[in-house]
Amino acid sequence: MQIIKQQVEVLIQRVLEKASLSSEQAVELLLHTGAVESGYHAIKQHPKGPATSFWQVEPFTACDIWKNYLVFRTSLRAKIVKASNIPERFMDELPTIEDCEELLHTNLAFAILMARLVYRRIPKALPNVGDLNAQAKYWLKYYNAGGKGEESKFLYANT
Repeated sequence: MQIIKQQVEVLIQRVLEKASLSSEQAVELLLHTGAVESGYHAIKQHPKGPATSFWQVEPFTACDIWKNYLVFRTSLRAKIVKASNIPERFMDELPTIEDCEELLHTNLAFAILMARLVYRRIPKALPNVGDLNAQAKYWLKYYNAGGKGEESKFLYANT
């Protein structure tokens, strides 16, 4: 398990840097989010939920990010398209729910960026690096809102 987390951390950092969305706080929070959401063991929410990828982003959420956030940020949208190697048509058109589901399921870079943008849309600073308790609270309030998460689950997955 340690090897996959190390590799995913490098991938998160690389993808976020390509999209100009990287910070130590963002990399660590996304790494910890994947650990609690999937444990890096599953790509699809069990048994048949809509969430997908290591970060368990729902296709509806990804589509909402495009429709209500990226559509107004042309420069960022271009960086997302390039960093995730998705078709350039998404510079001008919104992905469908089916597009988002397929991209989240098959494209790690896209999934990383959508998880990052879930947090980016929050008008509150990311928790400090190394502050697992603050990260757990932030994840529960903003990422897992309405889910079955608990701070203790986040802490357990990341210790």
